[in-house]
Amino acid sequence: MPPSIADPRVRPILLSSRSQTIMGEDAVESGSDEDPFAQLAEWGRGAERRARRAYRWKSLGRAARRGVVAARRPMILALVVAVLGACGVMTWTKLIAPNRGPRPYATAAAPDGITATSGVGDTLSSPFDSTPAAAFPAGQAGIVSPAPSATGTFTAVEVRTALDRVRAALVISHLDQRTLVQHDPAPFVALLAADTRSWWTRTLKGTHYGVTVIRIAADAHLAPVEPRVSGRTTFRAAKLNGRNALEVITNYVWVYAFDLPADWTGSRTAVVHGEEHWFFVRAKNALQLYLQDTDGYWSSIDCDASRQGLTAPWRGEPAEVAPTSSPYEESTDAYYQPDHSLEIADTCDEA
Repeated sequence: MPPSIADPRVRPILLSSRSQTIMGEDAVESGSDEDPFAQLAEWGRGAERRARRAYRWKSLGRAARRGVVAARRPMILALVVAVLGACGVMTWTKLIAPNRGPRPYATAAAPDGITATSGVGDTLSSPFDSTPAAAFPAGQAGIVSPAPSATGTFTAVEVRTALDRVRAALVISHLDQRTLVQHDPAPFVALLAADTRSWWTRTLKGTHYGVTVIRIAADAHLAPVEPRVSGRTTFRAAKLNGRNALEVITNYVWVYAFDLPADWTGSRTAVVHGEEHWFFVRAKNALQLYLQDTDGYWSSIDCDASRQGLTAPWRGEPAEVAPTSSPYEESTDAYYQPDHSLEIADTCDEA
């Protein structure tokens, strides 16, 4: 039977996008005559139905609206996709930074394993000026891979193959125009294990995985500059339902600049911070790639677009709610930091 799915009615509202566990605890263990991945398709269908019902429940009585900012006060617009089981269940709330000075942001510990971390990019003038992304490498230069070495039961050559495939998946899902603009999931899905491709193809046609596979809203236009990228890649030996696996963990901040008029009053960049857990197992004399878990948040984005799994910059409408105080005191710059905790408050839903 598939893994259990949490009831969204008792789920705390957090700005962290928990996504699916592809392989359940009850999957067939190694040594059985049955293919351990044979139950995946049926599990995905069932989990998707449950998550879709949960999303409908969460959405009842909520009118579509766009995130807004308090006058004369900076606002952090951030949204996460909380994926219960296999699909996204989104919740929104509002956060307005108070007048008090920023406090240190919560950081996330780096995972165990062998890690490589992005360096510093160029300092030439760009749309990213005045943001922390000005110091990030541009495009693929920000994606780094540690030197491969034999790990667990996997050879150094296999580790290199795995790292290269994960890098390709990140490029396609976050930088490729076919994904960003055309919203074509095929190149990304082609990198995944064959027995999961139909599920991913169906799912990515919907509103889910907006911080994992980036799709720009049709009415938003990217500036003619590469997104800025900073983060880390880690690999380590792991188990996937009792089978030897190689786990590759990617944690990156992606900052997209938009082509906007001079009198634009909203954000000129959108921030996506995502973490993915990729698992490789040997099957049929080849490494099969499973995207097992994802997590992340958006910042400085348009809430209406994000509810559709799309990325667009915050549009700068006037405030509807302007509280005088808030427990959230982080600087907006904090959300650009790759070591920022993925557990942050959701700001796209007013009370």
